[in-house]
Amino acid sequence: MKKIYCLLFLAVFLNGCAETAALVGPSIGGGNAVRSSINTAISYGIKKQTGSTPIEHALSFAQKSQETKDTSISNLKKKISKLSKVKDLN
Repeated sequence: MKKIYCLLFLAVFLNGCAETAALVGPSIGGGNAVRSSINTAISYGIKKQTGSTPIEHALSFAQKSQETKDTSISNLKKKISKLSKVKDLN
């Protein structure tokens, strides 16, 4: 019964430690706290400067690349259909 009360007590009062544990966690787990801090600072700087996070920039680039690829494929299909006697390429 003591264990249950202790676990409930810890669960209620240690909920606010999640933010600090994210920074302290890498150093405790064998990771590199300096690298984690620098990565966070760079991400914050990019967000502040451009208004988008690095992940949003990467997703935007991938989406533009996919649109360009789709456009190229459709143009290629049109050229093939003009030069070929094939009625449907689907």
